[in-house]
Amino acid sequence: MKARPPKTLPRNTVKPTAVGDGDVETLLIGPGTSWDLPGFDFFNLNLQYAIPRYGDSHGWQVTAAWAWRSPVAGSTFVFEGYTDWIPASRGGYHRNLHFNPQLKMDLGPWLNTEPEHLYVGVEYDFWSHKFGIEDSNAFPTRQNTASIMIQWKF
Repeated sequence: MKARPPKTLPRNTVKPTAVGDGDVETLLIGPGTSWDLPGFDFFNLNLQYAIPRYGDSHGWQVTAAWAWRSPVAGSTFVFEGYTDWIPASRGGYHRNLHFNPQLKMDLGPWLNTEPEHLYVGVEYDFWSHKFGIEDSNAFPTRQNTASIMIQWKF
């Protein structure tokens, strides 16, 4: 079933036409929890039901987000990231897993500058069936990318 746009669109809005095109507006309803786990700055776990504004791809989503840090060689090693898992859905949106962790080191102490501003590290991004589109030989939708990162936090 093709998504139907509203009768009038706000200025500078892209008209939604199909899965992967146009605006994506989804209402997520469900409990979000914050866990006080030893060694973690935070660990959040959410179970939500996704209701899209356009289309009929309703379904469950589980999201975990975390940050853990540890002192190493006079600085701080940070492991943070998130995982989104959509096990199944109605309306043609295929199950998918998005895993995006980062491993980074705080360079501030080593450069005699203020800590927690300049980081260097790596990021891995895995997304099976990206945007809920089933992977195929003709149209691959599996993202598998590693990146080197330099991050400045204001």
